[in-house]
Amino acid sequence: MGSCLINYVTRNDSQLLVGCDNKNNEIWDYYEVINDSECPHEKPKPSPNEDTCANVPGICKNGGFCEPIQNDPPHQSFTYGCQCPCNYCGKHCDKLNMKTYRNGCLNTSVLVWSVAENNGDCLDMCLNEKDCKSISYSGTSGTCILHWGDLSSETIIPAPHCPSYRSDITDKEWTYHEIICDTKTCHSSIEVYKQ
Repeated sequence: MGSCLINYVTRNDSQLLVGCDNKNNEIWDYYEVINDSECPHEKPKPSPNEDTCANVPGICKNGGFCEPIQNDPPHQSFTYGCQCPCNYCGKHCDKLNMKTYRNGCLNTSVLVWSVAENNGDCLDMCLNEKDCKSISYSGTSGTCILHWGDLSSETIIPAPHCPSYRSDITDKEWTYHEIICDTKTCHSSIEVYKQ
């Protein structure tokens, strides 16, 4: 879409009269809005019917930001991309991006076996974050996962000395997944390690 602006300077440029009514013998210049590669601050925008970000709210999961992306020439169509927050990756930010510790140590705790004791205990491997729980806990440093447990029955006390660990009298095993922000390490799923 363009604009017709009256030009008080006399010009004999008939090509600029196209699209303007030229009433009363006025001279008009026609300015068309274009997306030119010489204008680095102008980003092309998709038409409303091909703007996936606007038409499919929430297409980027877990707090990801949707951004329209223009396909390479000669195509003028658009697709989209998701900018994912730390800890997530994948086309729709739907894949966890974590480094898994196996038989490792963190804060003098072993990261594989633990003993279930009572509700309310906070895992040392969660770096004693407030309200730490071994199931569905996700903090600024990582995520704690206890296998074969539930919120009503599990809480665990890690082994006091690293690298040795106590026997798991209730057969509860856990792994620790550290949050990372590197898309090259993105995997389709978290692997669960067992000793």
